[in-house]
Amino acid sequence: DSIRAHLVGNGFQITCVKYEKYTTSRIESLVRDLDSYAVYSQRNLIQDVSRYLASAKIMILRLAKRIVSESDCATETQCYEKLAKVIGLVDPHEQKQKQKQNEANSSHQHTIRARFGHDCVHNAIDVVLTRESFQRNLHLFAN
Repeated sequence: DSIRAHLVGNGFQITCVKYEKYTTSRIESLVRDLDSYAVYSQRNLIQDVSRYLASAKIMILRLAKRIVSESDCATETQCYEKLAKVIGLVDPHEQKQKQKQNEANSSHQHTIRARFGHDCVHNAIDVVLTRESFQRNLHLFAN
């Protein structure tokens, strides 16, 4: 609930929530579209992440954010960038270090991964950050 509240508090709407258990092979195909894929690949974590995500039901959220001119979300690209900032770096430890360095900035806000993540595999949240990735994974919301 805290993660959902963090997303909503940053102006995102949750338009669909689904709890589902997926096979490892289905998760492996999804992982390729995640924002964290490059880090998982570099650190040889794809199998660990896939096994972890396939080990139990996961919550899948479909988010929306209104595009409003003269805001931090005036274009679709800016909305994805805003989501990436709210989520934070893939590695929660790196995100916490970055936040410590930026604590002097009073407008600084803790990210989801820094607050709730434990490590790269258990980082609290993964997202797709492009329209193409979203469309490829829309089937996850089918009944």
